Amino acid sequence: MAVPEGPEVAHLATAAHAIGFHPPSRHSSADALLGWFAGRPVVLD
Repeated sequence: MAVPEGPEVAHLATAAHAIGFHPPSRHSSADALLGWFAGRPVVLD
């Protein structure tokens, strides 16, 4: 099994870790999640 490496992996790991401590509210993330289900990128403001 290959070990994931590189700056993108580190960035994603850091972002995912931060969301665990400060998750967005349902109200603020609803539009972003609906967009993701429609195929658009997730952008949380």
